Amino acid sequence: MSRPTTVPGILAALCVLTAVGTAARAPRAAEPQKLIFSSNHEDSHQVYVVDPTSGAIHKLHETQEQETLASWSPDGKKIAFCSSRSGNHEIWVMDADGSNPVQLTNDPAPDYISCWSPDGKKIAFTTLRTGDEEIFVMNADGSEPTNLTHHPEFDGDPAWSPDGKQILFTSKRDGVGFRMYVTDPEGKGVRMLPAKQTAGGPVFAAWSPDGKKIAYGDEDGQAIEIFTCDADGSNPKKLTTLGGLNVFPAWAPDGKRIAVLHWDSRESAQGSLWTVTFPEGAQNQLCIAGSFMKGRPAWKPE
Repeated sequence: MSRPTTVPGILAALCVLTAVGTAARAPRAAEPQKLIFSSNHEDSHQVYVVDPTSGAIHKLHETQEQETLASWSPDGKKIAFCSSRSGNHEIWVMDADGSNPVQLTNDPAPDYISCWSPDGKKIAFTTLRTGDEEIFVMNADGSEPTNLTHHPEFDGDPAWSPDGKQILFTSKRDGVGFRMYVTDPEGKGVRMLPAKQTAGGPVFAAWSPDGKKIAYGDEDGQAIEIFTCDADGSNPKKLTTLGGLNVFPAWAPDGKRIAVLHWDSRESAQGSLWTVTFPEGAQNQLCIAGSFMKGRPAWKPE
């Protein structure tokens, strides 16, 4: 696995007419689902918005800066992302329409993959501040960054559980390969989840919206496919059969589809964004993506 410089349908809008006496209230349509990811298929990495039904794609906003690894705040009003616009890879946040970018981290070492706590008050992120990959947690305004993992081997790719009680992450601390671990938000009670004992191991794990399942990439012969397991790491099942490299699974808010980034191989110059139904595994290509490992799809919360 290469370190980043270390993916369901649209919900049909229901119009509700409620009669109060003889007066009728105008119907209100639900907002269509949105899926974002970063791609460099038009040169530099930018954040794109995708219609998860049609695959129609457009840039979130026009910028010359690099924007990668984006994630939504729980209320859908903010997007955290990685950018080198200040000269180093840092965590930034912007409004949901791409406006008002604000730098949150400021350190000589790279800061990248980030995720929000369910209450929106904290952000966990991967960093090289200690000389090796660690997971730090900071307040949503960037204050009080704190090392959560404290281990000399790789710890990264954090994912906060929907109930806020656990942070799922990937680590090489057992000395064999990548494995999934969970910890509480204070870094206590770290434990490894059972998984296939492959050299590559599970990577880029993500919780289902109800917290009962985990999706992750893992070795399947020469490919990396998307698997799912129960929240305790048991009952692993292969979900995708795309071949090549499949990473960054992202659950839709209703838990019925997973978005995933696919490349034919690690050397592929261009990838694609797919959705896969859960648990059936029906696969649908949405749009082209970009080069390896910076796309990270994310569904807007409902």
